[in-house]
Amino acid sequence: MLVPDELSAKTVIPTIRAMVAKRLVKDHGLTQQTVADMLGLTQAAVSNYVRLKRGSEFPLEEIKEVNRMVDGMVLQLAGGKAGPLDVLVGLTEAGGYVKTHLLMCGVHKELEPTLDLENCVICATAL
Repeated sequence: MLVPDELSAKTVIPTIRAMVAKRLVKDHGLTQQTVADMLGLTQAAVSNYVRLKRGSEFPLEEIKEVNRMVDGMVLQLAGGKAGPLDVLVGLTEAGGYVKTHLLMCGVHKELEPTLDLENCVICATAL
């Protein structure tokens, strides 16, 4: 049984990282190695994000507020105004938004069909 934090770690956070990595490489012309250094990842991980081999499991590109948060992180990173701690904060805030606004529920229901998640509010009420 996946608890919401596991689901977030396996799907949401990689998707947000992929959004950031792709935008830094494609929109700002940074190398995969530079992006890897910024995000505390390997170049191979960034390559997988950019090529959608990882981080494409969750449809967050459609969520306006998540896009706004990602754009903010990307602009700060591309402008040299953000460091590793800023990345952690940004990922945590964006992931928290997805969780507390119950945007993982559909995926969670698909992965845990035996659980009655119809009226679940665990993510909205979790600390």
